[in-house]
Amino acid sequence: MTAVLPVEGENEAIINNNDKNDNNTLESNPGEHTNDELVEFLEDHDLMDMESEILSSKLKLNHFREVEKCDLDDLCNDLQLKPSQKIRLKHAIKSLQTNMIRNKIKQKMNNLKNKRLSIKSIKSNMSNKSIDDEYKDKDKDKDNIRKLKSKIVIVGEAAVGKTTLQKSMMGWEFEDGSKATYAVNSNHHKSSIIYDKYDIKVDYEIFDTPGLDRFADIITLYLRGSLAVIVVYDVCNYKSFIKAKWWINYLENNASGYDKIILIANKIDITNNKNEIIKQGRLYATEHGISFLEISAKTKDNINVLLSWLNKQNKNKIANNPQIIEKKDESIQLHQRLLDNDRGNKFLNKFNDFDYSKCCF
Repeated sequence: MTAVLPVEGENEAIINNNDKNDNNTLESNPGEHTNDELVEFLEDHDLMDMESEILSSKLKLNHFREVEKCDLDDLCNDLQLKPSQKIRLKHAIKSLQTNMIRNKIKQKMNNLKNKRLSIKSIKSNMSNKSIDDEYKDKDKDKDNIRKLKSKIVIVGEAAVGKTTLQKSMMGWEFEDGSKATYAVNSNHHKSSIIYDKYDIKVDYEIFDTPGLDRFADIITLYLRGSLAVIVVYDVCNYKSFIKAKWWINYLENNASGYDKIILIANKIDITNNKNEIIKQGRLYATEHGISFLEISAKTKDNINVLLSWLNKQNKNKIANNPQIIEKKDESIQLHQRLLDNDRGNKFLNKFNDFDYSKCCF
């Protein structure tokens, strides 16, 4: 048997015909697709009565999407539509364009949201590590923070500036016309000191006492547990210095419960033969082994020196008694003796044996 081979020319003709058929199918598909979209548009807007005019004009849906408002009348005239058909077509084209604009806006908004979410996720991932480090540092700082309360009592003759000294230690400004003190008043001044590895927050409770003699016995009740007693005298009033010496003798012989005494020479801003009284006060302080300081409560001269002296006394107190800054267990615990006692058991059994059904809630 002999095989019949095709001729070269015939092969080329067959290939060319196949290519033409493929091209025709490709060209016809897009047109059919656009016509289908156009027909769906006409059906959605009840425009099938003008289907023949629109399809015969070879218009596509993109023409309706891109047409401008000023060209709608010319478009309707070219299609030779009736007036009612023109109105319906214009309305359909406007709704098509508005929907297209809304879809574009939605896409832009979605893109912006996605970008923001991606940026937030990146930032959160970057900040999580830093936040964890901050919390660790805060926990370490909390372990190193301690709190301490200190009591300061100011005594002396009336009108020597005890109230002004209390206010200046708190950071207040001087006010003229201060009234006499007839009762013990207390205010707080907060400070911080560094001791060893601890950051100690100190709350100074400063007591301002009246200067009259009849209050001396009452004032001694406030001395217990005080860090320092500040004895104040006026450098312009020698009688106040005599009263300050009386206070020091009274504290040393008849009072207890305080840690330190400091003698304060106040009103050094007034130059009125004050040098001799200051020298006597310094000598008296050295004889009795107590601290001495010249200040002006009005202008706040050497007030910082006084506060630093108090901080130093607190450090010495902590060095001698380190347990005062130990962290205490703040958990609530029941009294074991009350639970073990028969009286305590009877008290608790009353609640267990009580008939709650008779109670009206």
